Amino acid sequence: MKKTIVLLLAVVLFACQQQNSRPENTLTAPLTAEFVEITTFRLNPGIAEAVFLTTAQQMQRTFLNEQAGFIKRTLTYAADSVWVDIVYWKDQHSAERAMQQAERSAEALPFMEKIDLSSIEMRWTSPKLTTEYE
Repeated sequence: MKKTIVLLLAVVLFACQQQNSRPENTLTAPLTAEFVEITTFRLNPGIAEAVFLTTAQQMQRTFLNEQAGFIKRTLTYAADSVWVDIVYWKDQHSAERAMQQAERSAEALPFMEKIDLSSIEMRWTSPKLTTEYE
């Protein structure tokens, strides 16, 4: 019994040491999204950034997070007042279905109303290399 406990303790300590000896930024390459939607746009005049971000978060919670095939989203802002919305999807079918639903969605409407529709540029892409640091 004593040998079993000592052996178990040694295994646990070894595992902890191995976990702690990994470099802080370990490079991994998870390729989970088969389809990435990249949309650039400007806001309508008079729309404050804070108001838009609140609306974007609300739309994410009530609409986007509920869509089949949605993986993740990154919303960025450039110095030239252009927003870049990057949405990762399981596949193209999921992205297309979500776009069709967004056109009729009460949850997506407040977000869309704040965007200058004439400024929208959309690209649908397929990832070839994805790297993230843990």
